[in-house]
Amino acid sequence: MIDEKGKLLGIINALDFVTLVFVIVVAFLGLRYLENEPVIAVSNEREVLMEVFASDVIDSVAEGIEIGDIMEDAGISVRLGRIENLVVEDGYKFVEDKDGNWHKGVLDGHSAIKVTARVKAEITDTGIVIAGNKYGVGHSLTIRAGKTKFYARVSGLEY
Repeated sequence: MIDEKGKLLGIINALDFVTLVFVIVVAFLGLRYLENEPVIAVSNEREVLMEVFASDVIDSVAEGIEIGDIMEDAGISVRLGRIENLVVEDGYKFVEDKDGNWHKGVLDGHSAIKVTARVKAEITDTGIVIAGNKYGVGHSLTIRAGKTKFYARVSGLEY
C-alpha cells in the first residue's frame, strides 16, 4: 500500500493524504453546522432626521442641492442619507461695529442653508453613530450633497 517513497498507492504522500482527509472532514462539519444554524442580523440602527446648517455658502452651492440628493460626510466618505428638506435663506456672518458690539450682517452672493436628511444610525446617549463614526449637535463636518461640497455643523437630530 505504501511504497518505498512513502506514497500511498504510489500516488500521494501519506502525510498529505491525512491532511487532505482532515480538511475534508472539517469542511463537511463546518458546512453542516452552518446549514443548521439560522443567521440572525442584530442591529440597533433606527431612522433619524439629521439636520446640518451652514450660514455662509456661495449661492451656487445652495443652488446645486436638491431634495432627494444623497448627503455624505465628505471628509471620511461615509454616506449619511437622502435629503428630505432644504431651507435656503440670505447668507450672513456676525460683524463687530466700531463700538465693539456684534451685529448680524448679510453676505451678498451667499446663502444660509439648512439641510435635513433621513439617516440610519445607532442612537447613543451623546448623539448618533453612523458606520462607526459619532455625530452630535455641534459636530463640524464637510458635506457632499448633490453637485456640491460645503462645511457645516450638525444643528439637529430627531429620533
